[in-house]
Amino acid sequence: MGGRWRRVGPSDSITSIAARHGLFAPTIWDHPKNDALRQQRDDPTALMEGDEVFVPDRQEKVERCAIDQTHRFRRKGIPARFELCLEIDDEVLSDTDYVLRVGTTTRTGTTDGEGWLEEPIPATARRGSLYVPALDLTVSLSFGRLDPVDTPSGMAQRLQNLGYDLPGRSPEAIAAGLRAFQQAEALDVTGELDDRTRAALLEAHGEEA
Repeated sequence: MGGRWRRVGPSDSITSIAARHGLFAPTIWDHPKNDALRQQRDDPTALMEGDEVFVPDRQEKVERCAIDQTHRFRRKGIPARFELCLEIDDEVLSDTDYVLRVGTTTRTGTTDGEGWLEEPIPATARRGSLYVPALDLTVSLSFGRLDPVDTPSGMAQRLQNLGYDLPGRSPEAIAAGLRAFQQAEALDVTGELDDRTRAALLEAHGEEA
């Protein structure tokens, strides 16, 4: 089976790469030639620009059909899933109406009892916006731009998404934000991303540790 190597660009994830090549994400992520990538990046949705990923060729599928009849084939579509918890000043916005706009699509809904919303979006979506009528608040969204948690940019992104102020994203600001997070989570306050802090940061950000 053939294929080619691709360099990960800005906003790329395995999901978006698979969508562009007409493949399912597991077909790429689980390919043996991507073993090293899986060991380096344990989350297929958080790759680093410049990573190398092998994209296998699509395999042709043949279906036998009776002649002189109409047959319907449905292409399986797997949209990406967007999840977000709405929280203002440590207050969860439960049962709160929202309007999500992605491209030409508008979706409305209500957060659950813990402030979470979940919506399908196109795997190749890059930007969107979320409007909360109760607060007259609009938030700009960037999809697929999450770097790995064990990189300075990945730590900064998650801390900022959780409400920590990191002026200029300097190393000193990131370390200060990490210390504040550790203190809030009753962890050892070191300013370093140790295993416990890493797991707590991923969990607080809604990711699997």
